[in-house]
Amino acid sequence: MCKISICLFVFSAQTLESSTLLIPNNLPFERKLMRAVLKQHAGIFLLLLCMSLIFAGIGAAVIYFKAAEDGELYIFGGLFLLAGISIFIFNLTSNYSSVQYYYEKGLLKQYGREVNATITDKRVDDAIVKNSPNSSDADTTTERECIIAYSYVFGGKKYDAESFLDSQALFDQLEIGQRIPILVLPQQPETTYPRIKKLKAMLKMNLQQAKKSVENGTENIQVSQGLMEDE
Repeated sequence: MCKISICLFVFSAQTLESSTLLIPNNLPFERKLMRAVLKQHAGIFLLLLCMSLIFAGIGAAVIYFKAAEDGELYIFGGLFLLAGISIFIFNLTSNYSSVQYYYEKGLLKQYGREVNATITDKRVDDAIVKNSPNSSDADTTTERECIIAYSYVFGGKKYDAESFLDSQALFDQLEIGQRIPILVLPQQPETTYPRIKKLKAMLKMNLQQAKKSVENGTENIQVSQGLMEDE
C-alpha cells in the first residue's frame, strides 16, 4: 500500500509541478516554489494516503471475499471503505488549500511590494477542529483564530483584506487605526499578508521609546522635587 501511495504522490507532484491546477487566477507560476511547497506537504499527504488506501483496501476485501458468507460483514466492510474514502477526500481538500496558502506566501516574499495599511477591525473567532477525519462531535478541539482586518491603497485603488495572526501576544498589541506594514502581490493586489518581523520590530521600538519617555518623565519629576526642596 505504501509503495502505491508513493507512486501516486510522485505522479501527482510531477503533474502539479507542470500545471496550474493549484494556482489561483492571475498568479504567476513558479515551478521551483511549487516544488518546495509540495515537498513540505509530502509527509502528511503520504501518511493520510496510506491510511486511506489501507482502510479502503480492507473494506473492499471484506465485502468482496467474506460478505457472501456472513451478511453482517457488509456493514463492517462498508464502514472501513467509507472511512478510507473520507480520509482520502480530507487529505485532498486540506492539502489543496494548504498548498495554495503557502504558495501565495512564497510569491509575496519574492514579488510582494511593501505598503502601509490601516487596521480597521480585529476579532477572535473560535474554530472547532476535528482531531481526525472520522471523529465524533465530542472528539474536537476549539482553536482561537486571531484575525485583523485592514485597508490599503495600491495602484490608486483602495482594498480591504483580512489576515490570520499566529501570535496572540502580537494580536493583543495591535489597535484599530494603527498603521502596519504589509506585502501586496502586484499581479493580484487582493493577495496580502502583514510583514510580521518588521511589525514586531516596530512594536518593540515603540515599547522601548515609551519606557524611555516614562523614565525621563520620572527623572524630571525627581529633579523638580529636588529643586523645590532646595528652595
